[in-house]
Amino acid sequence: RSSVADLRVLYANQMQTLHSQVEGSSKFVPATPGRHIVTQMENIYSLNSATYKVEHSVKFVLLDDAVLVARKRARRTADRPNLVAEKCWPLNDILVLDTKDTASESDQRGLWYDLTCFSDDQCLQDQK
Repeated sequence: RSSVADLRVLYANQMQTLHSQVEGSSKFVPATPGRHIVTQMENIYSLNSATYKVEHSVKFVLLDDAVLVARKRARRTADRPNLVAEKCWPLNDILVLDTKDTASESDQRGLWYDLTCFSDDQCLQDQK
């Protein structure tokens, strides 16, 4: 019983930290019992879907029931978080594909990328 109580406190603290670090995240993923962060990924770039040029840097927050995308704020201020919640998808609306056997694209600097596009014209690129 104490381990379940400890998990509840841990999950509540995770959500409280997320809401303080990502402006607007409480609108997309409010704190509910059992909701917790699985992992966070940075160095993801949002691309223009027509030109594939980088628009801005984003961070993925994978929760147990959703994926939150937060973009970095253009101007950082001391009283506001550096990240702003941009999009959120429930996990049951997402299709995850294993792309390890597909060719990756390389840019002129020799960096390797895997490209992920979403149906609503959202393209994201992960620098490896």
